Amino acid sequence: MAAMHGGAGCVAAVALFAASCGTAPAEPARNLVLISIDTLRADRLGSYGYDRGTSPELDAFAERGALFEDVVTECSWTLPAHMTMLSGLAPPQHGVIRPELGLGAGTELLAQRLAAAGFRTFGATEGGFVSRRYGFARGFERFDDEQTSLAESLTDARAFLVRMRREGAARSFLFVHTFAVHCPYEPDPATAALFHSPDAEPVETAGRCGNPDFNHMELTVGEIRTISDLYDAEIRDADAVLGEFLRWLDAEGFAETTLVVVTSDHGEEFGEHGRIGHEGTLHREVLGVPLILVGPGIPHGRFDRPAGLASIVPTLLAALGLPSGGPSLFDDQARAVSERFSSISWKGRAVSVVTEEWHLILDEENGEVRLYRRADVGEEVDLARSRPDLVADLRACAEAYAASRRVENAVLLDAPNPRERVRLGELGYAEGGD
Repeated sequence: MAAMHGGAGCVAAVALFAASCGTAPAEPARNLVLISIDTLRADRLGSYGYDRGTSPELDAFAERGALFEDVVTECSWTLPAHMTMLSGLAPPQHGVIRPELGLGAGTELLAQRLAAAGFRTFGATEGGFVSRRYGFARGFERFDDEQTSLAESLTDARAFLVRMRREGAARSFLFVHTFAVHCPYEPDPATAALFHSPDAEPVETAGRCGNPDFNHMELTVGEIRTISDLYDAEIRDADAVLGEFLRWLDAEGFAETTLVVVTSDHGEEFGEHGRIGHEGTLHREVLGVPLILVGPGIPHGRFDRPAGLASIVPTLLAALGLPSGGPSLFDDQARAVSERFSSISWKGRAVSVVTEEWHLILDEENGEVRLYRRADVGEEVDLARSRPDLVADLRACAEAYAASRRVENAVLLDAPNPRERVRLGELGYAEGGD
């Protein structure tokens, strides 16, 4: 697909996407379960082509519903990405683009819309950036941001669903967020042994999560392999826990009336472009995330249409038979989006533009530009110098997107309290975010 010329074309594409409405299914689900596995890159799942057996449970589950093959997150770090996931707004619109900012009064989250429609609501997160502090509790009848593991959250999820059935609740919404595959990469030792590669070399990861020295230190190929192996093992551990919950939904009769969604906020880099983690990078391994939906009214199959996290809210509302305010990913109008944008505005400022054929990354701080064909899955060949005309077009789009930031839509927060600071530090966010 040829790039649109100038920033105006980009804005028009986004406006067209937002103007359409979803179509309600004949028999919408009564319950919604949305699970966000932080830092889970799509290409490390079997259902997305990975061959190391990291996700047998989720792979089997995906065969029962819809899998979106081309989902690009709007931001490479947790706070803005989750705000987009749960509001349906791009980061420039909701404005929560830095760690000292929280949700503004004018932004409505999915839980608020569902509560207004009569849903009982429960949120279970492991804190950090997906916490009450930033506004994520808005719309939830109960919101627990002190969970310690995916297993604990899903135990509480079971209790919530059972209680809702016992109390005769007509509809319910459950949101679960976990750092199960996030650094510092500490899987069960038995699982780690399964994924240990022959060429892996010992490397210490404890206490280095988010440490700039760790991100930029010179690691050997074998040390990077070790970190990557540990990440794969974490995925397998999370997959096993998730599989138990999904089988429980079937056994208890919830699956017939429940829409289950599994996704992520961003991925993770393991040396593909000189970094470890997701700090300050907008390459494919960080932007590509999974999106799997299974439940009543959801078509079965794989969908290659372009998607982003902002697509999730209108898609879910339409699937639940509610006014969506935008196109569902199952509507033909969803293909109207020609460009997708991602950005970072903390520990670096950069914008990327993804079209059907191209991916441009613009570093706003030093002006560096990189251009890749999307067919170049590993993004190994930078074509920016050989395609100045295309770079100019896409750069105009990127600059227009960056200029649309509205931090005034967010609110300035007080400094984190001691408990919040400790939790952020455990996740490698000692400076306040990532």
